[in-house]
Amino acid sequence: MLIDLSLPDGDGIEVMRYGRKIHKDLPCFVLTAKDTVASAVQAMKAGAENYLIKPFEPEKLIPALKLAIKIYHNTPGGWTEDFLPPQGFRRWKSKKMCEAIEIADDAAKSASPVMLVGQPYTGRNRFAQLIHQGGKLKNKPMSTINLAGLSPLQIEMELFGIPLAKLQEAPQFRRGKVGRCRGETLYIENIDRLHPAAQSQLLSVMQDEQLVPKSKLAPCRIICSTSLDLVTEVKEGRFRQDLWYALSVYQLQVPSLAERSDDIPLLCENIITRICVMRKLRRPTLTRRALERLLDHSWPGNLNELYHCLEHAVSRTSDGLIGPDDFPPLQRQPADTAHAILPPGGSSIEDLTKMSLIAALDACGGNRRRAAQRLKISLRTIYNMIERYELPKKPRKIQEKDQKPNIS
Repeated sequence: MLIDLSLPDGDGIEVMRYGRKIHKDLPCFVLTAKDTVASAVQAMKAGAENYLIKPFEPEKLIPALKLAIKIYHNTPGGWTEDFLPPQGFRRWKSKKMCEAIEIADDAAKSASPVMLVGQPYTGRNRFAQLIHQGGKLKNKPMSTINLAGLSPLQIEMELFGIPLAKLQEAPQFRRGKVGRCRGETLYIENIDRLHPAAQSQLLSVMQDEQLVPKSKLAPCRIICSTSLDLVTEVKEGRFRQDLWYALSVYQLQVPSLAERSDDIPLLCENIITRICVMRKLRRPTLTRRALERLLDHSWPGNLNELYHCLEHAVSRTSDGLIGPDDFPPLQRQPADTAHAILPPGGSSIEDLTKMSLIAALDACGGNRRRAAQRLKISLRTIYNMIERYELPKKPRKIQEKDQKPNIS
């Protein structure tokens, strides 16, 4: 929908809201001659894809429309977890993220099932999109079903098109997503919510294709995600072992934000830019002290928490700079030194000091300045201790960077 903000017989925002009630995923673009922040915020809150000020160049509008159409047809709804830059498989600074993207790159070249394991709001949905867009089925749509919140009967109807209890009585049935997505990609979120009967039926479909009509099209490519340890679920009898094997040809562990703290600066740049574009605000600068505050946080809410934290900061800042005081209350990471493994046979003060230093360097990814702040000593003291205890002079962060795989 392309709509002017000021209409001769009504309000463009109201018309857009009415259109989105009929079709909630309809991409909308607002055109207006009013160059005010209030108008932009009003349009974005109503669900506008973009806010364009007249006169505008058609060369700018047409690519925006093409991108919106592409996203509408190929991307699952919602963007809460979509905090990865849109370049696709790109290099990150954290080692675990590089390893995850390397597995995703290999999985994209295959048609085998993929299991994405990770905490909520770590970017599992985005990984599913990247795997789909990097494979042979990229020109086909990717259907998504989230099993969280669905009853067992709803799960059966969505996946197979008919309650499993009536399957023998009605061989001709409306196809569910498993049948309709032949030759396409099906992304199943929270696969751990699949009850035992549906687990058996899904395995049967994958092995024998008994529940879908014979067709020249290939079976659907299945990508699943879960936040639970399915190995434990298998051991305790809540998830079928053979289905676990069938779905985990490629298993990808999506790292939490705490495990990829080296990527926080890049994520902050991306999120702040996105917030300011959506709200038509001048982009503020993240100060060094503010960034250090973010790096010290444990982020139990992962990317969702980071987004709302930065949204709060952007809303509060008035001088173009985001400082530590602009953030909502953040709890500092608990010190990891208490968990250091002490040498056997008792420990001297020197042993404890050395282990505390090693634990602090590990917790800070080899960053000596942050380790000094954690231990509340000077940076010069850190260097003297490293030399005294004959620890590697090259920070671990740099060592890992040198060993990164070359991922395009």
